Amino acid sequence: MNQPLLITIYLWASLAVALMIIIENGLLRRYGGRLPNTPLLMVISITTSIWGFVVPAVLYFLPIEGMMRAVPVAYIVYVFATLVYSFRLVRGKDLPDDPNDIIMPSAYMNFCQSFGIVYLLLCMVVLAWHYGVVQLPL
Repeated sequence: MNQPLLITIYLWASLAVALMIIIENGLLRRYGGRLPNTPLLMVISITTSIWGFVVPAVLYFLPIEGMMRAVPVAYIVYVFATLVYSFRLVRGKDLPDDPNDIIMPSAYMNFCQSFGIVYLLLCMVVLAWHYGVVQLPL
């Protein structure tokens, strides 16, 4: 496949991942911070986790330059920030054996939801710029 097409596919897939993050946090809020055992949440969780490995590969193999680079960099920062935040939340705490007993803190859900919205807007702006719909000074 040609690289411009792969970059376009990557940008659209990033937009889909942003929507998944927003939906995932909506589901968590609906269930009071508990992880609902639904197929939709499982698909979203697996996809967003795999995406954390896809993004560095995209940065390495595809010539993403300029403003487009903000999309993969933002996701990498998000992955590391959520890892650090998660470790700080559980440090020194006795966790339940059953994952269904874990309740996500509101602040954590706010952080993830905020990122999902910002990432969605970033993807939309970069796609609009990519297609020439908007002209942005670089």
